[in-house]
Amino acid sequence: MASYVLAKFKFRGKSKIYLLFISGMMIPIQAVLIPLSYIFGKLGIMNNYPVLILLYAAFCFPMTILILTGFMNGIPTELEEAMVIDGANIYQVFFKMILPLSVPGIVSVSIFNFIQVWNNLLFPLIFISDKDKGTISMGLLAFFGEYSTDYSSSMAGICLTTIPVIIAYIFFQEKIENGLMSGAVKG
Repeated sequence: MASYVLAKFKFRGKSKIYLLFISGMMIPIQAVLIPLSYIFGKLGIMNNYPVLILLYAAFCFPMTILILTGFMNGIPTELEEAMVIDGANIYQVFFKMILPLSVPGIVSVSIFNFIQVWNNLLFPLIFISDKDKGTISMGLLAFFGEYSTDYSSSMAGICLTTIPVIIAYIFFQEKIENGLMSGAVKG
């Protein structure tokens, strides 16, 4: 919804809001780990999944806004105007036209975000100290010791962790390719 507003509406300060969203991409994750871990420790909200999910969402949001705003800029304004002339309100325009037309872009961004979150080891390593709540990437660390490494088991584990990403790509391959192609062709 934020991408739709930034792509299609004209209002004062739109470019500043867009730059504010995009500036989140300039902040490296490592720069905020110490302040976030200190704050979360003081609040007593370490070791739970909702905090981890909020962190992932916050750091995936800028790239999502960037890609989807560009994608929604490519949707012709005439389609929206035709729906408004037919009596549709802004919510109907969004949910009945913009959202279905944006499915390839949304799927592409979702796959990129899924891969980024799936491969992230830093957040769970810092914010989850309970071994029972660890993520798959933390589980792979068990194969690597201080003085030895079980290479055969670690390779098997790495192969198993790539299976969900491959399955997701197989199911959404057509949508991903449509999303990438529609963003590559102008006009």
